[in-house]
Order: sequence, then structure tokens, then C-alpha cells
Amino acid sequence: MNFLHNMKIGPKISAGYGLILALMCIVSIAVYFSVSSIIDASKWVNHTHLVIRNAEAVSAAMLDMETGQRGFMITGQDEYLEPYNDGKERFAALIESGQKLTSDNPAQVARWKEVDRLQASWLTEVAEPEISARREVTRGAEAVQHFKDISSRTVGKDIFDGIRATLAGLQSKFESENNARGTELITLITLDLVNMETGQRGFLLTGQDVSLEPFVQGQASLQGHIADLERLASISVVSNAEVQALESSVAAWIREAAQPEIDARREMNLYPMTIEGVTTLMREGKGKFYMDKLRGVVKELVEAEETLIAVRAEQQQNASLFAKSFSIFGTLTAIALGVVIALFVIRGITQPVRASNAILRDISEGNGDLTKRVEVRSRDEIGEMGEYFNAFIAKLQTIIIEAVGSANQLATAAAQMKQVSLSSSENMSKQNSETAMVAAAINQMTAAVEEVARNTASATDAANDADVEASEGNKLVNETLLALRALAADMTNSAETLDKLKSHSVN
Repeated sequence: MNFLHNMKIGPKISAGYGLILALMCIVSIAVYFSVSSIIDASKWVNHTHLVIRNAEAVSAAMLDMETGQRGFMITGQDEYLEPYNDGKERFAALIESGQKLTSDNPAQVARWKEVDRLQASWLTEVAEPEISARREVTRGAEAVQHFKDISSRTVGKDIFDGIRATLAGLQSKFESENNARGTELITLITLDLVNMETGQRGFLLTGQDVSLEPFVQGQASLQGHIADLERLASISVVSNAEVQALESSVAAWIREAAQPEIDARREMNLYPMTIEGVTTLMREGKGKFYMDKLRGVVKELVEAEETLIAVRAEQQQNASLFAKSFSIFGTLTAIALGVVIALFVIRGITQPVRASNAILRDISEGNGDLTKRVEVRSRDEIGEMGEYFNAFIAKLQTIIIEAVGSANQLATAAAQMKQVSLSSSENMSKQNSETAMVAAAINQMTAAVEEVARNTASATDAANDADVEASEGNKLVNETLLALRALAADMTNSAETLDKLKSHSVN
């Protein structure tokens, strides 16, 4: 065991862990080959589950596409096509993923391709034509609503009523001057306007361009009659301004009423598909046919993978039983050997530590006996720690001895300082007493000066007619009195200051 005392703690622990690690490596190598077979079997089982989940995801994508398409067919709102569009994007990726997962199985690859073909047929022959037809119905409904909104306005009637009033006014003027030509032009212009309105309304009802012929012919005829009326206005009571006003009103009617209504009716003609036509298209049953076929192929694909799962699961179970048995035996053996090695290493470390702790406890419980030292029995880190501790105790002992000497010197100096302080206190008391005496003398002097000042004031009142020198003397006396009072105050402050100094000295 001596070699353990000479080893460092690090090498001791490293040696113990190294032996245990070597044993675990032997067990791990032995288990590796067993686990490899489990991993292979598990990989194929997981692979089969991935294929099944991929097939289920394909069915879910087709269901989303079908649901979104039906929702759009019912509502005509693009928001319902979101599942349809998402399903299309997922479907392509899922088909590609399924073919990669089953690339080693030609039968499954063929099934994936069949599913892809059926989905493409469903899109081109069912979904997209029906969606296109429903969009046409939606746009047609919007065009119908727009036509209703345009037709329900009263702007056309209002303008036309104004035109009739203008024509009536012009006819009255022509009749007043017996202008037969003018009256005839007014009648022809009225007929042109009636033809235009009749053709416009006929087209709005039928939607056929042939119904617009009276409108077009009346518009061409109206332009000629307006020109004739302008020429006649130059030689009649009707002014050119009135003719131009009539022409502007007719143009406003065409621009604001007739033409917008005609354009709205033309837009309706662009969408002949109706909701009944869409319903008929959906009743043909192509969508159900392709969906049933597609679901059947997906079902075959899943059943084939489930058959493979049973085979691969049995292989996995056999490999797992072998690996489990061998792992338990190898692990128990490694644990037993590891415990033996750990106890051996722990004993080599804890014995020196316990010996050192016993010495330290004796020092701590022995009233701080700094003459005791730790006995060093090893050359590891614990032995080094004991040597460093012994050196620390020796230094600490020297420092304490020096501290005790310094404390004695400090006590002597403190006694001397106390004596000096007492002497200073006596001197301050004496000085304070003398200062009090001076302050009393000053107070007596101040009282005498005040008495002199009172006498001087009385003499001044009695001798108002004294000469200038007496007045100056009185002034000088007053100044002296003020000076003495100031001196007395200063002496009083000095006495108070000395009292405070004495108090501080005593404290």
C-alpha cells in the first residue's frame, strides 16, 4: 500500500476511473454488435411507419383539396380554396417522398405513380373545370348586381325629362312664328330620341346587339337633325345657345345614362354560366369516381406496408431479447468490478485525510495550542497540505508573539498620554479662572464709564450754551464708552471660549 501513499490524488482517481472505463469499453464493444442488429430492424420498422404516415398524409391532402373545392363551389369565395391550394402543394411533395421511401420496392413505387396520375386526372377533369365554372358564376352575379345598380338610377330619366322640356320650349317658339320647318325638326329630333331610348331599353332586356340598331340609327339621325336646327336658328327666333344646350343635354344622357347601362348589360353577356349549370356539372360523378379509385390505391399501399411491419417487428423482437440479456450480464459484471476498484481507491485517499483531520481536531479543541503540528505521512496533495498548514501555524505563532509585544508598548504610551492630559486640564482650569477675573474687572470698568456718561449727559443738558470744546469732549466721551462696551463684549466671548476649551480638555 506504500505506493498509494506516494501517488498524487489525481493519478489515483484517474487510475480507478481508467480501470472502470476499460471494463465498460469491453462491455460496450460486446453489446455494440448486438445493438447493431436491433438498430437495423428498428430502422426498417420505422421506415415502414414513415411510409404509412406518408400515405395517410396523401389521403389527408386529397381530403383537404376535395373539401376546399366543395366549399368554394358552395360559396364562391376564394377563402374556401385555401385547403385546396395547401393540399395541392403538400400532395406533390408527399408523392415524391413516398417514391423515395419505397424506391427498393417496385410494386409500391408503381402504386405511388398511380395515385399521382389519378390526382392529376381529378384536377384536370373535375376540380379545375368546376372551379372555373363557379368563378364564372360569381363574376356573372357581380355583373348582374352591377347592372341592377346602374339601371336603378334616375339620372337618365332626369336628363330625358329636361330634354323634353327643352324641345317643348323650342317647338313653342317655332309655332309662334309659324315656322313649319322648325316644328318639323323638333318632331324629327323627338322621334330620334324615342328610337334611341327604345333601342337602348330593348338591348337592356334582351342583351342582343340587334336590339341596339334603333339606338345607333337614331343617334346618327339625331346628329343630322341637330345640324339642320343650328342652321335654321340663324334665321329664326331660336338662338344657337338653345340648340347647343339641347345638344349638350343629349350628350349627357348618352354619357351618364344610356352608355353605362349598355356597357353593364354587355358585361352580363360575358358570363353565361349559371349556378344550375355548375350543379349539373357536379352531378356527372367524375369527382367521386377518381376519389374512390385514389383511396383504393392508397389503401393497397398501406396494407402492403402493414404486412412488412409484422415481419420486421418479429426480427426486431428477437434481436432485442439477445441484446437485453447480454447487456444485463455485462453491466452487472462491470458494476461489481467497478465497486471493488472504487473501494480500493477511496481507501487510499480517505485514510490520510482522516489522519490529518484527527490532528486538526486536536489543535482546534486544545485551547488554540499553536505548538502542535500535523504529522505528514504521504507525498500526495494531502501531505503537501499538511506541510503548508504547519508552516502557516509557525508564521501565525510568530505574528501573535510580535503582536503581544506591540500591545505592551501601546499600553505604556497610553499611560503617559493620560498623565499629559491631566496636566493640560489643570493648566486650562487656572487660565479659565484668571480669565473670569479679567471679565469681572472689565464689567466694573464698564459700569463706571456708563456712570460718567450719564453725568456728562446731565452736564450737557444744564450747559446748553457751552462752547464747542465741551461738545467735542462729550463726543469723545461717547466714543470711548462705545469702545469700552465692545471691549467688554470681546472679553465676555473670550471667557466663554476658555470655558468651552476647558470642558473639552477635561473630557
